[in-house]
Amino acid sequence: MRFLCLHGRGTNSDILEAQLAPLRRRLAQHTLEFFDAQNACAAAPGISGVYPPPYLCWYKHGKPEEVSVALDDLRAVLEEDGPYDGLIGFSEGAALITSLLLCDEHAGHRPRVQLAVLFNSVVPLIADPIAMHHASSPLGELVHEHHNHYLALLQTDGQVNGPLSQARGFSPVGPLRIAVSTVHIIGDQDPFAPSSQLVVGMCRPERVQMLWHDGSHKLPQAGEVLDHCAELIETAIMLSSLDI
Repeated sequence: MRFLCLHGRGTNSDILEAQLAPLRRRLAQHTLEFFDAQNACAAAPGISGVYPPPYLCWYKHGKPEEVSVALDDLRAVLEEDGPYDGLIGFSEGAALITSLLLCDEHAGHRPRVQLAVLFNSVVPLIADPIAMHHASSPLGELVHEHHNHYLALLQTDGQVNGPLSQARGFSPVGPLRIAVSTVHIIGDQDPFAPSSQLVVGMCRPERVQMLWHDGSHKLPQAGEVLDHCAELIETAIMLSSLDI
C-alpha cells in the first residue's frame, strides 16, 4: 500500500520520517511518503535540540477557516500526487486526517483512502462550512475540558499574548462515524490520550484496531511495541479490503 504521512505540530516531514524509520523497516513492503504543513510555529518540546527547523503546524490557531485551508491543501496533495491507499498521522497530523475523513463522511463523499493510522491524536477540528452551518448540532463543540493542553498551544503558539482560539472540535455524539479501517496508537502517559480516545469513538468499532503502550506523546520506539504496531496495521490493511 501507498501511505501519505502527516507530521505533528512543531516538527516537519523530515522529522516524522526519522521518527517513523523503525516502524517503516517493519512495513518494508509498503511505501511511505511525507508532506509538510504550510505554517511556521514554535518547535515541539524536545525537538529543537535534536532536529533543525523549520518547525511547522497545520493551522496556527485552529480557527475554522484555517482548518479549511489545511484540509484543502491535504485534498490537493491526495488528488495531484495520488492515489494513496492510506494515511498515517501523528498528533496534529492525525487530527487533520480525522477531520478530513469526518468531513468526507458528513458530505457523503466516497472515502479518499482505505485506511488511516493515527498516533497520539489531538482533538480533530471542524472546518468553516461545517462549523458555520451546524454550530448548534451535536456534530461539534467548542474545544474545552481535557483539550486544554492543546487549546493552550492553539491560543498562544509559544507566545505569551497570542490570539484566542475559535477552534471547534468534532464530537462523538451523534451518528457520524469514519467508515474506513483505522489503527489507533496511544501512549498511557500522553496528556492528549483522552482526545485519542474520543477519536476512537468517531470510528466504526468493527474496523478499529487499537494499541495502548507505555509511552507519552511520542512515536513508539521500543521493538516489541513496534512489532505490535506493524501487526495491527497489516490487520487493518486486510480489513480494508473487506466490505464490512
